[in-house]
Amino acid sequence: MFSNIGTRGTVAANLWQVLLLTNSTAQVGLVGLAEAVALLLLAPLGGAIADRVDRRTLLQVTQSTSLVASLGLTVATFTGTAAPWHIYLAVIAVSAAQTFEGPARQAMIPAMVSRERIVDAIALTNPTRELAVLLGPPLAGLLIGTVGPGYVYAFDAITYAALIVALAFIHVPRVSGVEREESIWASILEGLRYVRERRLIWQLMTLDFSATFFSAYRVVLPTLARDVLGVGATGYGLLSATPAAGAILGSAVVFRLRGFRHKGWLILGATMGYAVAAVVLALVPVFAVALIA
Repeated sequence: MFSNIGTRGTVAANLWQVLLLTNSTAQVGLVGLAEAVALLLLAPLGGAIADRVDRRTLLQVTQSTSLVASLGLTVATFTGTAAPWHIYLAVIAVSAAQTFEGPARQAMIPAMVSRERIVDAIALTNPTRELAVLLGPPLAGLLIGTVGPGYVYAFDAITYAALIVALAFIHVPRVSGVEREESIWASILEGLRYVRERRLIWQLMTLDFSATFFSAYRVVLPTLARDVLGVGATGYGLLSATPAAGAILGSAVVFRLRGFRHKGWLILGATMGYAVAAVVLALVPVFAVALIA
């Protein structure tokens, strides 16, 4: 959670700093494009690689990559030489690292707990991630508004270093995965076939992609906070954090609805609610309403 606080703070700082450097919402959007390029190109490799190497070592390598990216932004910002391309490059590096870090971290859970406790472990880790998203952006907004974005990146670098050290003390038993004789590309194709043959999975993926692609509100939050709502960096931090508050509340609701039979209708209703909230965010120039949306 400590590392995620730094990561989410840096994500918020990246968008705000690009807006300050360029005064262009379109160039802020390129931050999201840089992230998407890394994810789309490398995501299929993440799970396949995590099946073949020591997952703790892989996590240490990915965290080290993110550490270097944060240190680079720290130095560039403190020396006054930061340019948008520095941020794009750092986002690509961190996003690339996360495509390998995510599967490795998730695969560690069944290796460290018994089958009976897996659901408990996942239920424990998911809220901590959302709590980090809730705390990271306000912290970033506070630091940006008082001492500048360089301190956000420095804090992020410290959290990565702490996690790398912590991983050295964690024992992860080996888990049987993909046979090493099978090629990585064969593993990826097997995963694609698995999804293609299960209609519900690719329908849910398509639904999620559509909602995210057509309503990627995160990249317009800096402009919204500065130019429309007039709340500055601190208000921007709060705007970036409130989705996590909604996610925590939503997780509590979902936990209570585990026995609800018509989950498809629940998903469609939630997606429509997301669309309505996005429209309200776009059209109502009131900070309190924007937070709720």
